[in-house]
Amino acid sequence: MTDAERRLDELLAAHALGDLGPGEERELDLLLAELSDTEAPCYDATAATLFVALAEPLEEMPKALLERLHVLAREFSGEAP
Repeated sequence: MTDAERRLDELLAAHALGDLGPGEERELDLLLAELSDTEAPCYDATAATLFVALAEPLEEMPKALLERLHVLAREFSGEAP
């Protein structure tokens, strides 16, 4: 794994948790364009799955993650946003 791939993993994980600043968002966009074979949605889905599976007691999902999952669900089902 290259340094760029490691950094992309870090940024995607932070993005899935809604924890990126504007500079990191730009860096993420650049790395996604550079490493175009990486699929960001898998990180969001994994974060949501882990959040639900490990939450005890159940807590409210972070708003940014919930909104992202709604977008992904609409894209997956073919619905317009």
